[in-house]
Amino acid sequence: MSNAGASASVQMPNAIASALTAIMCGHAYKVSAEIAAAKAAFPAWARSTPQERFDALTKISVEILARKEELGRLLAREDMSADSPSNMALAIHGTEGMAIQLASCCQPIPGDPIIGSIRKGSGLVIHTHDCATIRKSRSSEPQKWIDVEWEPEEGKLFDIRIRVEVKNTRGVLAQVAAAIAEAGSNIEHVAMDADPECLFTLLRFTIQVANRNHLASVMRGMRHIPEVTRITRERGGET
Repeated sequence: MSNAGASASVQMPNAIASALTAIMCGHAYKVSAEIAAAKAAFPAWARSTPQERFDALTKISVEILARKEELGRLLAREDMSADSPSNMALAIHGTEGMAIQLASCCQPIPGDPIIGSIRKGSGLVIHTHDCATIRKSRSSEPQKWIDVEWEPEEGKLFDIRIRVEVKNTRGVLAQVAAAIAEAGSNIEHVAMDADPECLFTLLRFTIQVANRNHLASVMRGMRHIPEVTRITRERGGET
């Protein structure tokens, strides 16, 4: 076997496999870089023997087969017709990353019924089923939506917005903040719609919780405060 042939049998499969992986999973600039690397390896491929090319293509097929389920799902979503069922289930980790984004409008947390949609440049975007922001799209473009479900993940916290209406009395903010902390939640942000002439004040919190049960525990703790008159979770489209 010639040195040129040996070079081709190593370089070409890796370059093409990397390009395939980038096309399936990466962003546009990564795809372009991997395709350029594959093109750069082509001269060595042209000098290789038929047997070396066969070996290289065999390695490529192994890469494709190893990702066949993932590739099949992506192709099905890309080419889904209006008559195709949109009820396939996909287990996801409750985390935000390159491929999965939790929608900021409704801020889904584990325990919420959720649904996802593939968005160009964003990957799979997850909303709650009752998110007002997506109501029109789900009705007019049902083929673009995919049923998904949470996969348990320990130690992960999720941001959620809540509104707390309280009597306008001294020290009430400190009482509410203490109740949130006692329930094991972190306060990421707080704003107050205060008017000294009003009997009530609206507190807007962004807090961190592990799931719906944890959120319920936080709310129960706040309801024990006599000055708290109403607690609601903010949903997509609400102001």
